[in-house]
Amino acid sequence: MEKLVKYIIDQITGESSEVAIVKSETQSIIQVKLPQEKIGQVIGRGGRVIKAIRTLVGAKANKEKLPGSWRVEVH
Repeated sequence: MEKLVKYIIDQITGESSEVAIVKSETQSIIQVKLPQEKIGQVIGRGGRVIKAIRTLVGAKANKEKLPGSWRVEVH
């Protein structure tokens, strides 16, 4: 999952990003750290890009039958 999100965000921003997964019993959070000026590219107009990334993460989690809920956060 981490590789998927890193690949997508690196392709959008054109530079390497830092991606980490924080897990608890009921949910997993994928945290993406980017320079401030790149955050807008990842969020997109009206949040369209980040919503699409979240949809892909959810689909992959369902396909792989990963437990709990998954969230993507951009910092």
